[in-house]
Amino acid sequence: MSQQRADESTATPRSGTETPPEQRPVADRRPNVESDASCPVLADTIPDGYMLRHTPVLVVMGPAGSGKTAVASAIAQLSGWDLAEADDFHPKSNIDKMAAGIPLTDEDRWGWLDAIATWINRHLKDGRPGVVTCSALKRVYRDRLRAPGVAFVYPQGDYATVMALLAQRRGHFMKPDMLGSQFAILEAPGADEMHVTLDLKRHPTVRQEALATLSAIGPCAAGQDTERDS
Repeated sequence: MSQQRADESTATPRSGTETPPEQRPVADRRPNVESDASCPVLADTIPDGYMLRHTPVLVVMGPAGSGKTAVASAIAQLSGWDLAEADDFHPKSNIDKMAAGIPLTDEDRWGWLDAIATWINRHLKDGRPGVVTCSALKRVYRDRLRAPGVAFVYPQGDYATVMALLAQRRGHFMKPDMLGSQFAILEAPGADEMHVTLDLKRHPTVRQEALATLSAIGPCAAGQDTERDS
């Protein structure tokens, strides 16, 4: 599923007034986030001004139950960027395996990752910012998605924290007892990877996570021609 950007035209604000967020260019349509100790950012490796040179596409990663869909949806709602859900890229065979409690293999994941990469690259080529969920548990999986403008958003929590969240979820094909297999292969983003890490152990609200992420990535050149250098 996707959420289309709002119209990028703007009305000239009158003196002493501010253009409403929904009328601002996408580049300016970021929330004003004050410095706040409650913003749960553990790591931010995105250089200052980086997103001014690139079309931003955020990949919200992590194991099942960590809140990827909720955070991605909140980011898309606040920014007006396109939204996609990783589950929609899985072939039926993968969904059937997970529903049966059978962990996916690397061979199961390659085609799924390539489908997500196609979505990402199409947005980068068109200059359309977006946010997509994807577990991206291993670095080699993230390598499949990596490109200038792509940054990973990692809501980080230990097994007990994420299990508590997953146990509350209903109607999803991922079984709680499969969480252990995901943690077994989980590789957190390294310092050399473009990413923002959020702290789930502080029990932030989804809105706090989304606001913290948008603040961390900084100003964006979304919707404009961007330089594609690495």
